[in-house]
Amino acid sequence: MVKNTPSYIQDLTDLLNELTAIGPLPERTILATIDVESLYSNIPHQDGLNACKFLMENIGTDADYVVKLIKFFLTHNYFEFDNKIYLQETGKVMGSKMAPQYANLFVVKLESDFLSSFPIRPLAYYHYIDDILIIWTKSE
Repeated sequence: MVKNTPSYIQDLTDLLNELTAIGPLPERTILATIDVESLYSNIPHQDGLNACKFLMENIGTDADYVVKLIKFFLTHNYFEFDNKIYLQETGKVMGSKMAPQYANLFVVKLESDFLSSFPIRPLAYYHYIDDILIIWTKSE
């Protein structure tokens, strides 16, 4: 599902192909990068679940069952540190198989809400999990 979103970049080769397709950039183009700090561990459970449900419903997937599974993983988010077992109560533990896709879906929903709220769009907007590249050709 994440791979079908307009801003998703799979890897460096994919980004280079996208940039090549754009061609030469106009003078005074502004390149901006954003890194979402500690994304995995800072996604509020309900916001992440709402984002997943919204995006799944938009592609016609039965979201309720999948959201229940995601909620199970989020509420059984155990990790070990210094020979002690902890339950992470916010976000997702780094290293879990579902963490990158969950984080990607959360970012897709955030960017969708953000970009749709403005009448002016960037020339290009790409993201790879929590790393974002914006190509802006409008005035400062």
